[in-house]
Amino acid sequence: MSALEALIPVAVVGTARRGHGDLADAEDLLAAAARAVIKDRVALPAGAAVADPGPEPETLPAPDSPFYVGTLQQAMGGRRWPAVLESLRFLAETNQRLPVGVLHALLEEAVTLRELRPELFPVLGARGRWLAARNPRWRFAEWSVPDVGDDRAWAEGDPVEQVAWLRALREIDPARARTLLAARLPAVPPAERCTLLGALGTGLSADDERLLESMLDNRAPTVRASARELLAQLPGSAFVARMQDRLRARARIIRGRWTVDFQGLTPADARDGVAVDVRERPPGAAAMRALTGGVPLDTWPHVLNRTPIDVLRLAADQVELGPLPGLRDAAVREGDAEVAHAILGDARWPLEAELLGLLTAEDADQILSIRVLMDDPNDVIPVLRARGFGRETARALLVWSFENRNQGRRAAILSVLGDHGPLDTEWTDLAVELRHRADTMTGGRSDAFDAAMTINLRRALRLEATPPFARQPLADQEPS
Repeated sequence: MSALEALIPVAVVGTARRGHGDLADAEDLLAAAARAVIKDRVALPAGAAVADPGPEPETLPAPDSPFYVGTLQQAMGGRRWPAVLESLRFLAETNQRLPVGVLHALLEEAVTLRELRPELFPVLGARGRWLAARNPRWRFAEWSVPDVGDDRAWAEGDPVEQVAWLRALREIDPARARTLLAARLPAVPPAERCTLLGALGTGLSADDERLLESMLDNRAPTVRASARELLAQLPGSAFVARMQDRLRARARIIRGRWTVDFQGLTPADARDGVAVDVRERPPGAAAMRALTGGVPLDTWPHVLNRTPIDVLRLAADQVELGPLPGLRDAAVREGDAEVAHAILGDARWPLEAELLGLLTAEDADQILSIRVLMDDPNDVIPVLRARGFGRETARALLVWSFENRNQGRRAAILSVLGDHGPLDTEWTDLAVELRHRADTMTGGRSDAFDAAMTINLRRALRLEATPPFARQPLADQEPS
């Protein structure tokens, strides 16, 4: 029986007859009922004291608009989660917290919607964190802060908890973390071994090279691949030196054509990932990717007297057996925007949110706008949903959606426009444009109107959450 249910008979027959002498009158009964509701909501354990020190004082303001809670509840009720996530991110960017009125509902939604958790935690505020700590359903692993002084997570936790604890230890005592990891790796299954090895990415240094080199002899391919990926991040490692020597000895540029000779590969080459499997198509693609991806981008001029951009231009007609896949891996690893831009400019290479994230917002929008009109929408839409887009891409999507006859793809494009389209387009009001064009459509009108409504809902959330000192007409703000 819940705490509130226990008080119902008291309310019916009176406090004295039910033996509740501490409840002298109706006012006391109502106060006890309020405490019981809180106790039931946060799932306090049986026998826990009702008195609670309560949350710490709030240090962040909540939006001052009286309409924000209602608008956010409208978005939640309509299951418009991209709009909710966008609003949570905006609160975090403007150093605000969620109003109390929506805390319980969002915490409960986060039980099943994992994508809410990383955006929700920064804007919970003191009361939200207090509530989450008192309900086991809301103590999400993503929100836990490992205590490196308590090694139970390492001794008894699951792999995710162990990695979190090990990463935290790496920040203060990398040598001890490395020793613990080295002792644990031989005793766990390959999948878990690969997960734990990833913890070395925190504070990676030359001191980790010996352990990583030993992992190149591991029987599990995934473990060897993880070790190579980490070793490639150490410019002075023996692994990088070996890959540079291989590239220098095997790569040739003959009459403007990129060629690599994979004849006579040895077990030592295979240990570093440079091996040709005759079953793969085309043979040699994996070896090419490993070889070109294992060389730091800034060392290419010293190895081949060519920059990565030069090599990409020379091998413009070579994709699978060219240097492009390996240079892509190196660009992501090193965060190189110039190489990422050159790769995304090749329409044969698929759009990737990871590569686009290395570009400026303007450059990414330009690339996206071109690829929207060139690529299959089924390939483009996941990227648009993952990273959003700007004005030029919105224009291209409008053109595509109102000129293409495929109803299913049109609906998907319109949904993306509503959920992720820019709110501050100077060239047009996107919601007005969608409603205007819907009047000329022979099919999909409801999808266009729904997208327009979503844009207006997102705009309302943004305006109502904007701090007073920063308020200005939305069309005058910078692109989102």
